[in-house]
This record gives sequence, C-alpha cells and structure tokens, in this order.
Amino acid sequence: METRFEIISHSHRLADNCFAFFEENSTGLRFAPLADTAFSMTIDGNHLKKHGAADDLPTAHFVASSFLIALNIGTMGYFTWRMQPSLDPMYHVREKNKAESVRMISLLRDKPIDFGVIEEFSRKEIMNTAVIFGALLRDRESHPKADYLKGLVHICVSHFDIDFYREAFGNFYRALETTVTLRILKKKNLKNEVKDIQKALEEVGADEHLQAAFQNEIYPIRSSQVAHAQKQQIAIDINDVIKVKLLTDLVMYKTYLEQAELWRQESPMSAAPDHD
Repeated sequence: METRFEIISHSHRLADNCFAFFEENSTGLRFAPLADTAFSMTIDGNHLKKHGAADDLPTAHFVASSFLIALNIGTMGYFTWRMQPSLDPMYHVREKNKAESVRMISLLRDKPIDFGVIEEFSRKEIMNTAVIFGALLRDRESHPKADYLKGLVHICVSHFDIDFYREAFGNFYRALETTVTLRILKKKNLKNEVKDIQKALEEVGADEHLQAAFQNEIYPIRSSQVAHAQKQQIAIDINDVIKVKLLTDLVMYKTYLEQAELWRQESPMSAAPDHD
C-alpha cells in the first residue's frame, strides 16, 4: 500500500531537491512539488513492513503526522495539511417562491496566514527535520505531540465568523508545559510555573528577549485569556499564537535532538545525519 498526503507551508519555499536526503537514504518516502510552497509525500507500505511496522493507514498517518511535526520544529516555521478539515456551518437555502430549489451552502471563508518572510529551506533545517523525525518515530509519549498537532490544525481552521487562535494558543502552551516539566526539568509538576519555565528556557538557550516575552506576554495570555476567563476577554491573534509556537518549537527542538543523540550513541552502527 502507498499513502500520499499533501503539505503546504506558510513560512518556506521549496528549494530544488530539498528532500533529496530522505529519498537517497532508503526512508521509504517520496516527494513531489505541487507549488512553490506545497508538496506531496508518499509513504511506501513495503518499507514499513520491512522495518516491522504495519502496512496500514493508521501507521502511515503516524509517520505523516510525525514528519509534519518535525518540519515545524526543524524550521520553526508553519507547515500544515494542504487540505484542511472544515468546520464551516452548513445551511439549506431556499429562494422565495421556488419551493423546488433548495441548495446546501457552506459558509466557507478563506483565512490567509501571515507567518512573516517566506524563506527557502536551508540545509541545516532539512537535517534538523530528519533528526527530529527519527526521534519522533521512536517517541512513545503521545500527549505533547497530540497537543502540537491540534495547534497546527486550529491555526487555520475557522467557523466563518470565529477563529480558533485561543485554542491553538492553548494547544501549543500545553505541549510547551509538558515538555518542560517531564523532559527538560524532569519533574512531576511545577511549583512556580513562571520561574520553572524560564529556567528551562534558559537551559535550552532562549535569549533574554524570549524569556521576557514568555513572562510579559505569553504567560499573562495563558493565565487570563486561555486557562481562565475571569477578566475581560480580548482577541488573541495569529502573532500571539506564533510567539508561543516558537517557544514550543525551541524546547521540543532541543529535547528531540538530545533524544536523537542518545539513540545514536546506543546504536553506533546506525548513521544519523549531522545536525550541526
């Protein structure tokens, strides 16, 4: 069985042969450009079976979603499924005096995403994506990955007159908090969320600007607008979501690179790409 899915980027353009590494290293993946910022990826079921995995759609979905997460973390950009799920309201509409003419109409609304300057993939981003992808395939902890994927979906999905930026913000924050607590600080819970998360951000190399953004912008939004609704509610926009996503990308990036290095050391006969 072969499974094909399509990805679109709101932050990167495809460079020529940018996915050559995956096709040249027997990963069972094939890529084809669809546009400057979109491509398809085909997963070979025979390759999955050779490596002991089931050749079925759930397994292919796990591989595809892991690759999508790796792309986002490895580039710190925004990639998502090209064919987004729709939550647009459906109506049966009948014109006056035309009883026989009933149409079903979806209030579909395009929602362009501005993620800043569109750049080409760099070699380092591709190599980082490859390393993180390998680590994700071996990672048995599903909660931060599930929250991260929900965030990717919620950024683009709409219901005509409402957006899901608040939900996307919460999804990425949960992924951030889980990764910081369990993977970086290795605690069961955080006693002082702000100080503990700032400590983790410092450990993974976040500069003073990012740490200040967490304390002064991201955490206040989490506390008053996402986790609680006791204060006056304000609109959360795409820039708020991008900020928390970038911090989440950073902590997950460092975590999965570390996991990949541990795996490489445990499997000296397996070649891992250089991510330096």
